[in-house]
Amino acid sequence: MDTLPKSVDVAIIGGAAAGLSAALFTARRGLSTAVLTKNIGGQLATTVDVANYPGIDYITGPNLALTIHAQAASAGAKTVITEVHAIVPPTDKGTSFTVETTAGTITAKAVIIALGKTPRSLGVPGERELVGKGVSYAAAAELGPYRDKTVAIVGGGGSAFVALRMASKLAAHAHLIHRSDTFRAETTEIDRLQQAANITWHTFCEVTAINGTKKVESIVLKNSETNDEQTVPVDAVFIEIGFMVKPDLFAKLVELTPQRQIIVDSRGETSQPGLFAAGDVTNSPFNQAIISAGEGARAGLAAYTYVTGKPAGADWGV
Repeated sequence: MDTLPKSVDVAIIGGAAAGLSAALFTARRGLSTAVLTKNIGGQLATTVDVANYPGIDYITGPNLALTIHAQAASAGAKTVITEVHAIVPPTDKGTSFTVETTAGTITAKAVIIALGKTPRSLGVPGERELVGKGVSYAAAAELGPYRDKTVAIVGGGGSAFVALRMASKLAAHAHLIHRSDTFRAETTEIDRLQQAANITWHTFCEVTAINGTKKVESIVLKNSETNDEQTVPVDAVFIEIGFMVKPDLFAKLVELTPQRQIIVDSRGETSQPGLFAAGDVTNSPFNQAIISAGEGARAGLAAYTYVTGKPAGADWGV
């Protein structure tokens, strides 16, 4: 992944189908583009099977996300694994947005919000600081660099067990941490993984801290039954505890529906000039990867026109 640029033409917040497609279209038109995201793929990265994406008979969600990301990167888009704290709109016409992230501050002439639903955080010390340095919210897409390493999976649902299955095959050892001994995954999946020799199960446990400076080094676990704490050395922590709508980032900037979704027009424009939105975070009535990708492309084209003052035109051969 890339380091945070100081300024770009377009900053895109979110790294799933909508955000990556927007990045592909802005970058191909020569705009400097930065994708700011906690992970690659979002909810798409937790989808095992995708069989309704036009032109592709079958692909897994993580591979689809990585494919679009590779296209956007090839076109010149930069991707920074980080969390966005705030978006500050321009104070005067012709000035830029300021986007504050855990990796630093970046300015952009236009911003596209493509968050979808935001991965739930643990909210523990060290988590925010180590995002992209071993803390991840999309194991299915980001386990690769941790082959033969020790990893922790936090969660007890379907996505956690997809991650655990992958980790059992890829990592040297995996720790599953869950706050109870009841899991929401399929029984056959649970039974199969309980036979794996390289998995340690930590039930009735919660992560209370993630330790490390430049990278994850260990986690602190607290047992809710005994109140005992232990420090477990790990190279990465994959947090798989679901998603939520998180409107706080943009609630004061744009008009929202009563359901707290961003209202956009036919070009993906919001009520704030220069601020666009696409995908599940908007008032779009459908939540499908192909629709999010199309809306991302639309927002990217609209952002191009906003930044350059030129019509985006047709994409044939571009």
